[in-house]
Amino acid sequence: MSMKDLIQRKSSDLKVQTILGTIKERLVEFRFNIDVYDHKEGTLKGRRNSLDRMVLGLYRNVAVSVSKDEKDKEINIELDWGGLISSNLITFIIILLISYAILKGQGYMGVLISIPVGLVFVAINLSLFALMRVRITSLIKKDLKDLEREGNMRKRRRRP
Repeated sequence: MSMKDLIQRKSSDLKVQTILGTIKERLVEFRFNIDVYDHKEGTLKGRRNSLDRMVLGLYRNVAVSVSKDEKDKEINIELDWGGLISSNLITFIIILLISYAILKGQGYMGVLISIPVGLVFVAINLSLFALMRVRITSLIKKDLKDLEREGNMRKRRRRP
């Protein structure tokens, strides 16, 4: 299971390589390891899976695809987020085991209480993931505006 974000923007000045480099910098800023960086194809694959993230159930990976339609001057950025099922399953199992260990003396009631506690932590994990997604996509949109503004300033300086 994965989630996708699509960012579209009309711009004649921006190049795929420039946009991909900017996205790479943003992902590195958010502690993603970049595995594949193909500027010719306009693709990027990164992962965020250090041992502490795996234990906490915060494993994430992202595949980025940047394309530009020269005819319409439209830029399409597709972010494909993965690692949702595995990370939430890890979170649920760890929290279930911890809460059951605490409530072990209550028998079946301890199991019944541990299940909603595990689900609450899965909801927190999903909320943190949603916040990270929104933050990264909004920063990418801001970066696109900044790159476009910088390109327009360069054009104005060149014209006498």
